[in-house]
Amino acid sequence: MTSHLTQMVSPTPKLTLPDLSVAHPLTSARPTWRALVQWPDDCESGFERLTPASEDAGGLTLYELGGTEYLVFVTCTVGPYCVWGTA
Repeated sequence: MTSHLTQMVSPTPKLTLPDLSVAHPLTSARPTWRALVQWPDDCESGFERLTPASEDAGGLTLYELGGTEYLVFVTCTVGPYCVWGTA
């Protein structure tokens, strides 16, 4: 019975860990972060629809909390407030 159960359970896929030294990951890193954080499809489609196609606009911000803990801020869509102007 044990061997049968072992065959039925698929191994957990290995995730590629993202580069934690980059505070604002590029768009190309977004799929790796999404696999790890697992934000919903509607968030990703909102980002893709409303964000300019730029390698620099990854829509992610990392905050180191200490040790090996990080807070990942994920942008899903353009916010309601925008300030334009010069001083």
